[in-house]
Amino acid sequence: MRLEVTDQIFFKLFDFIRPIILDDVIIYAKPEYLWVSAMDSSHAILAQLKIEKNFFDGYQVEKEEILSAPVMELEKVLKAFSKFKRVLVESGEGVLNISSITEKKEKKMSTPLFDMEEVEPPSPSVAFTTLIQLDAEDFHSEIKDALLVGKD
Repeated sequence: MRLEVTDQIFFKLFDFIRPIILDDVIIYAKPEYLWVSAMDSSHAILAQLKIEKNFFDGYQVEKEEILSAPVMELEKVLKAFSKFKRVLVESGEGVLNISSITEKKEKKMSTPLFDMEEVEPPSPSVAFTTLIQLDAEDFHSEIKDALLVGKD
């Protein structure tokens, strides 16, 4: 998996998930989209997000990958890169590598990934009756509005 990100909204998404989700996040990288799924430790709150590949400036997923990372560690690393204009996110052997793409300086960091044999993806035994589907532009606009009143 290789993602190129220039939109700061991507980094802010984890700011919204973090206060709710204390454990880990599971990222399903598929050729057409990225699916992020996380559940709180009491399994009362499920956060799921589907990000279409056209949201990213660069999106390469050859084959489906399932990645799981501790939310606190992932948030810290992503926050360190939130000020950069262009960021590259790549999956590696047991790590998620994140690097800046600038002419002036280069910054690289990694966050550990869990072995997926040890982490069971969250799957609630509840039938959801509501489905909300938004275009990426509308979602982008809503996140920007929420950031006006949200915490930094």
